[in-house]
Amino acid sequence: MIPRTWLRRIALSTLVLLGFSSCASYEDLEFERMDGFKLESIKGREISMRVGAVVTNPNWFAIKLLPSTVKVYLEGQMIGEVQLNEKVKIRRNQENTLSVPLNATLEDGAMFTMIRYSMKDTVSIRMTGDVRAGVFFLSKKIAIDENRKISGKELRGMVGN
Repeated sequence: MIPRTWLRRIALSTLVLLGFSSCASYEDLEFERMDGFKLESIKGREISMRVGAVVTNPNWFAIKLLPSTVKVYLEGQMIGEVQLNEKVKIRRNQENTLSVPLNATLEDGAMFTMIRYSMKDTVSIRMTGDVRAGVFFLSKKIAIDENRKISGKELRGMVGN
């Protein structure tokens, strides 16, 4: 006969294995569009803002974005780092409209760079770094290297022109 403690260990091991195997069916989040931008404060090279985004989570489980930092490049030139300082929950199996509080630390001359490129028709923005995400009690760092094209008009809205 198997002792009770062994049965508990086997049951717990089975649950953990099932939990990890269910994460194997993970699908990437889909960024649909930006949905607003609000500049909250500027103090020297520090900027506080709130960015609206529409993101679809096709998974059967919710995903939490955890505090993370990414580097931002404009036309290949680094303009600063953006930090997410609060958890953001992305609900399961649906399109989510998010309002995400972000803090940015700009490099020297970044504002002039943004103003200069805001006159172009399209501008390339690249974000690189590690984003932390969590599901249930598990978390993982995910390396991102995203390139997006935005219009100069959108960039003018961000710099206040």
